[in-house]
Amino acid sequence: MKKRVLLVDDESSVRMSLKMVLEPSYELICASEGEEGLTLYKRESPDLVLLDVMLPGEDGLSVLQTMHSEDARVPIIMLTGTKMVKTVVDAMKMGAADYVTKPF
Repeated sequence: MKKRVLLVDDESSVRMSLKMVLEPSYELICASEGEEGLTLYKRESPDLVLLDVMLPGEDGLSVLQTMHSEDARVPIIMLTGTKMVKTVVDAMKMGAADYVTKPF
């Protein structure tokens, strides 16, 4: 059985790129905004979350906080197109396992 990866990113090009890379080995579940990501997180029980910092509506840091409070065992890797060190530090303090800068 494939491990499940939840990808929450508002950029369709990022979702498509990661889908091409990950789908042969993982089951990829995608959301384009934070609220949808939270719904899928609760329903699908992913093994890993890739979460964009900048999302429409609820931002990635508040989504991270909610997900982490639901189940702190699920690793959450933040995706960021910004080079703001404070945002990365805040994400790590809130429980993010790591971060990756975009473009990949």
